[in-house]
Amino acid sequence: MMPWPLTRAEIAAFATGGLREVAVDEVDDGEVPPVRRWVAEFRLP
Repeated sequence: MMPWPLTRAEIAAFATGGLREVAVDEVDDGEVPPVRRWVAEFRLP
């Protein structure tokens, strides 16, 4: 099972203290019914 699902807004909330969002992609979790999942990349300057 994949990690706990977060909303898109919860993912965006990580971008604080200089951390910036580089990419966020929605992925198919393969579950029935499907649950919206995200893979996110963040970077520090």
